[in-house]
Amino acid sequence: MPKIDRRNFLQSTSLCLSGLAIGACSRSSSKGDSLLGNDLYDTAGVTDTQDGSELEPSAEDVVLADTGPALPRRTPVSLTTADDAELDIDLNLLSGALPPDMKGHALVVHPIPPGAGLPVFNGNGRVIRLDFHPHKVSLRSRVAKTPCWFADEASKHSSFGFSSSGLMRLSTTLGVRNMANTAFQTMGDRLLLTTDAGRPHELNPESLEVVTPVGRNEHWSSALPGWIGWFTHWPFPLVMSTAHPGYDHESGEVFSVSYGLSILGMGVFTRLVGWDGRGDLTTWNVLNRWGQDLEIKQSVHQMAVTRNYVVIMDTAFLVEMESILMPGASRAQSPDTDIHIIKRSDPAPGGGDVVAKTVTIPRESVHFLADFDDADDKITLHVAHNCAADASEFLSDSDVRADTGGPIDPQLMGLPAAPTDQGGLGRYVLDARTGSLLEADLLFDEDLTWGGPALVTWPGNHSPERHQHLWWASVGFSEDLHLQRIEDLYADYPYRRVPLESLPTGGKPANLIRLDPQNLQIVDYFTFPNGRVGLSPQFVPREGSTTEGDGYLVCTVISDDTQTPGSSGDEVWIFDAELLAQGPLARLGHDQLNLPFTLHTAWMENASARSASYMLDVRSDVEGEVAHHSSEVQDLFEQHVYPNF
Repeated sequence: MPKIDRRNFLQSTSLCLSGLAIGACSRSSSKGDSLLGNDLYDTAGVTDTQDGSELEPSAEDVVLADTGPALPRRTPVSLTTADDAELDIDLNLLSGALPPDMKGHALVVHPIPPGAGLPVFNGNGRVIRLDFHPHKVSLRSRVAKTPCWFADEASKHSSFGFSSSGLMRLSTTLGVRNMANTAFQTMGDRLLLTTDAGRPHELNPESLEVVTPVGRNEHWSSALPGWIGWFTHWPFPLVMSTAHPGYDHESGEVFSVSYGLSILGMGVFTRLVGWDGRGDLTTWNVLNRWGQDLEIKQSVHQMAVTRNYVVIMDTAFLVEMESILMPGASRAQSPDTDIHIIKRSDPAPGGGDVVAKTVTIPRESVHFLADFDDADDKITLHVAHNCAADASEFLSDSDVRADTGGPIDPQLMGLPAAPTDQGGLGRYVLDARTGSLLEADLLFDEDLTWGGPALVTWPGNHSPERHQHLWWASVGFSEDLHLQRIEDLYADYPYRRVPLESLPTGGKPANLIRLDPQNLQIVDYFTFPNGRVGLSPQFVPREGSTTEGDGYLVCTVISDDTQTPGSSGDEVWIFDAELLAQGPLARLGHDQLNLPFTLHTAWMENASARSASYMLDVRSDVEGEVAHHSSEVQDLFEQHVYPNF
C-alpha cells in the first residue's frame, strides 16, 4: 500500500504557502492580479505558476487505503439511481484504517432520483448521518417526510395527485411539492433541512425525522402572482427561498428570503425573512436603490450573514417557468453576478421596507462564503465561479453529444450537463457603505476547477471571523455529459477562457482541493481515479485538536464498481484534511448503501434528541385552503397529513 510521511508533507505544505511549489501544492494554476474596473471583465494580466519537485516519503509511515479496482473512464450510472431505504447500519471497512479520533456527526442530504428521464434533483430528500466511533462508523438514513410528502404518497392513485415536470412536482389541486432535499442549516444544537423551492423544515437530530415546518405559509409569500391564488387555493403554495440561509451564531438568528418570479412582467418582489428560532417569522420588503421592489432575476441558492450585514446572491441557477409549459425551453444564465447587501441595523423590528445596495461582479456563481468579520464595513466573499455552465439544465432524451453528434447514454438522463468552460475561484472585498467593489482576485486551474468548484466545507458549523481553510469538490469534465444544446447556448460567453474547439478531449476527473482562501492558493489536492466521482465533502475535527483545520475530510464517492466485496460501489472515503494528496485513509461501504448524486453536508458535535419547543400547527396552517376542496381532499388531510404533526 502507498505510504507517506505526515510530518514531511506538512513541512512541504507550509513551504507551498510561502510560495514554493512542492509536491501536491504545485499546480499549473492561473492566478489573476487584483483586477478592478474594466480590467476585471477580461482575462488580461492572468499569469501561470509552474510545477515543482516531487514529495519524498520518509520513515514515519501511514498505511493508506487503496482506491479500488480500475474502472473505465466514464460517468458512473450510479449517479442517477438510489433507493429510499431507511438504514441503521455499521459501514464495512473496505481498505485502510479508521482514524480513532474522529469527532461528532457528519450529515449528507440527497434527492432520490425520480427516474423516467427527470432531473436527478427532482426527488424526495433523504438525510444520511454518519456517526464516528473509535472503531467504527455507523450510518442512519431517513426520508424527509414533510406534510406534502404525506399528501403526495396518499394521492398517488387519485385524480388530484402530483406529477413531475422539469424541476417541479405539481398537483393542480394541492400545489407544489417541497422536496426538502438540498442542504442543512445548523442552529447550535438544532438542525434545519432546506431547499430552494420551499420553506425549511426542522429535524430531530437524533431520529432524523421531520418535526415541523418553519414559518406559516402566510409568512412565506407565494412566488406566483397573487391573482393566481384566487383560483388555485393550494395548501402547498410555490415558495422560492434559499437552500443556504445565513446564520448568526452570536445572536442565534437565521435569515432567509422569499421572492416572486416574474410572469408576464408581474409578481416581482423580494422579502428578507428573519427567525429567532422561537416565535413567528419577521419579513421585510426589500427595495433597490431606486425604491422599487428588488427583482431576483435567477435564484437565491445561497445567502450569507456577516456581523453587520446580510448578503444575498442572485445565483446562476436559472428558474425558467416557461420550461414547465414548454419542455426543452432554455435560456442562458447571466454571465454576471448581482450581490445585494442589506445593513442589519436598517430593518425595523416588526417588518417594513429595507433598501439593498447591489454590487455586480463578473462571472456567474452558485456558491459563495463570507467572512463573519466586516470591520470598516468591508465584506470579504469567497466565490466559486461555474463559468459557462448551467446547473439547471439536465440530460434529456432529445439531447445529442457535442463531441460526436450521437445520442447520449440513456442511463445518464437526468444528470446536470457538463460545463462549456473552465471554472474558477474568486476572492472579493466589497465596500458595504457605498455598494462598490474594492478588491478582486481570481484563480483558475487547468485540471482542478472544471465542473465547479461545486460543493464546499470548512472547519466548524458557522462562519468564522475569517475563513482560513476551505475544501472544494469539483466534478470535472465528462464528454458523455457534454451537450450540443448547452454548447450552442453558451457559444458567445463573454469571459471564455477555453475555446469551444479546445474543450478537453480526454475529460477531466473529479477532485478535492484545499484552498487557502485569504491568499487564494490551492495548497493540496486529490484527483479521483477514473469512474469514481467524489461529492459532498465535510470537515470533521480531530478529537482533542486545538488547531483549526486539523481533522479529517469525509466525502461520498459514487461509482459503478461491482468488484469490491462488502461495497455497492457507492462509498464513504476519509482523508486527512491537511494531506489530501496522500490519498484516503479509509474506504467504507455497505452492499445496502445505494447513493446517487449527493449534495450538501453539515457537521454537528452531538446528535441529541431535539429539545426546542417550537412547533407549527400544520392543520391551522393549511385547513383554510383545504376547505375549498372536495371531501376526498379533506379526508386525505385528516387521515394522512394531520396525524403526523
